[in-house]
Amino acid sequence: MECDRGETCAFFNNKLALKPAVLELVKQTFCSHDKLQCSRYQLIMAGLPVPDDLYPSDSNRGREIIREWRNRAR
Repeated sequence: MECDRGETCAFFNNKLALKPAVLELVKQTFCSHDKLQCSRYQLIMAGLPVPDDLYPSDSNRGREIIREWRNRAR
């Protein structure tokens, strides 16, 4: 399932200054094939701000951001 957030995504637009080969591999994995596994997309869907330096594959950090937000909302 291709991601529809590419226009505004700091990762997709290479604001993280990754090597082109790494960027393309991660784009293929998350942006082109499985957006639901992308940590950035998960935060967007939760209505939370996405840190510019969050990698799509950083699921631990993404879950921690969501957990902290839920704890503050209680």
